[in-house]
Formats: sequence, structure tokens, C-alpha cells
Amino acid sequence: MPPNSVAQIKAAVAEQPTCIGIHADNLHFQFYDKGIFNPKHCKTEEDHAITAVGYGKGGKTGDQEFLIVRNSWGADWGEAGYIRIALNGDGEGVCGILKDSSRPTTD
Repeated sequence: MPPNSVAQIKAAVAEQPTCIGIHADNLHFQFYDKGIFNPKHCKTEEDHAITAVGYGKGGKTGDQEFLIVRNSWGADWGEAGYIRIALNGDGEGVCGILKDSSRPTTD
């Protein structure tokens, strides 16, 4: 899939769960418990794989786009094992989530 595109990741997730990379070696991600994850500072070197399963809008004003992502750390982490990660426009994305993604395809 083409990298760095909010439209592309949303189109992929609309069809099926999509693997993405994230920089998870930071306390913001490791101790996430609820809300839309949107840290001011986060590296973009991916070191952890997660699975995007959906997307939506929410937040204080109701217009913050986000990916719904399942993590492998169990139901005690985040929102019952999930995290909502902000989609702030094209580019590398929050903690690198738009840099590299993949999903199986068939002919």
C-alpha cells in the first residue's frame, strides 16, 4: 500500500484488518489507557506491529479522526486491548503509523 496517506489507510481498513507499524518504545503508548492517542512528541521509527481494525471521529469537538487499533498486549492494556490513534493528515502519522502498512491480498 502507498505510505503516508490517511485516505489509503482508511480504504484498506474499510476492506479488512490492516497491519501497521508504530513507535511503541515510549511511555505515552505503553501506559495508554483511554481516549484518542495523540502525543505532541513521538518518534516515528517503527518497532512494534499492531492491527488497524476500523476508524472513526470523536474527541472534544467530535471531529478528530482516528484509527481503531488492536494491540497484542491483552485486554488489561488500553481500552480492552485497543487504542484510538489520531489521524492528523498525510505524512508519517502519529508515532509513524502511516509509514508502513500491509494486508493480505488475493487475485
